[in-house]
Amino acid sequence: MSTLLVGYGYWGKNLARNFASDGDLAAICDTNDSALIHAQQTYPGIKLYKDYSHAVIDASVDNVVIATPAESHYKLAEQAMIEGRDVWLEKPACISLHELEGLKVIAKEHKCIIFVDHTFIYNPAVVKMKELLASIGRPLYFSSTRIGLGLFQKEIDVSLDLGIHCLSILDYLYPGLVLENKTIIKHTHVGEVPDQVVGDFVFKDGFTAHINCNWISPVKKRSIILTGEKGSIVYDDIAINKLHVYEATKDMNVDYNANCIGNVSMPYVDSTEALYNAKREFLRCVGNHALPLTNINNTTKIMQWILE
Repeated sequence: MSTLLVGYGYWGKNLARNFASDGDLAAICDTNDSALIHAQQTYPGIKLYKDYSHAVIDASVDNVVIATPAESHYKLAEQAMIEGRDVWLEKPACISLHELEGLKVIAKEHKCIIFVDHTFIYNPAVVKMKELLASIGRPLYFSSTRIGLGLFQKEIDVSLDLGIHCLSILDYLYPGLVLENKTIIKHTHVGEVPDQVVGDFVFKDGFTAHINCNWISPVKKRSIILTGEKGSIVYDDIAINKLHVYEATKDMNVDYNANCIGNVSMPYVDSTEALYNAKREFLRCVGNHALPLTNINNTTKIMQWILE
């Protein structure tokens, strides 16, 4: 499969490495000369473009991977699909729900696939969490923390940068959730866009979710606590042992004193890179013209939770 990567920056370099690993990277496009020089040195022999309008019509290109600033996604994806190319979009797929709806129309008209890179859905630890859901029973609450002094964005706030990871994982674990109420508080400490977001979400049947995200903490944390009637799953993406499963000694649905912890286990987690798994899903869907696991429909639902 012949892939054009648009954007060879911080995340684009990770994408290039993964697509090149199986020989699927055919071309790189970037407006920055130094980026193209680095790409040429790292991947000799692939095509390099500075002008996207020339790159996207390259007859050897089967699909386009877009890793540029979010505000440019709509126009780049639109042009790619008009040329009949399937599209990979980094998160957030777009900066507004209106743009998302527009891309849906274009994809349907040109019979193209849109894959949205919610990378953590392809993280082996998150996949294992989903496999373990039955062991904790009916879910009670989900708490996700993604904080750390990181890359400050200019066009999107932290909810669409980090918060969307939290909610994409939640939607993957429980795709049938129906949102009933929410409270989202955003703060701007540095720059012009909110760099801190705290959100509380109440779903049907009383399941609740809490997210805490910011770019300003001196300590980096990437963790989730998911508690059910029969136990809890704790995920720490930074730890060596990323998953711990805590069994409750009694069913909390029938005994309010069931907060005593029973057995604690550390399930085995595969070490395959999440981005590599995402690439395989994208190329599988392109090859079979199938709906990706992380598609534009579920990213629309997630963005509605954040934006509406």
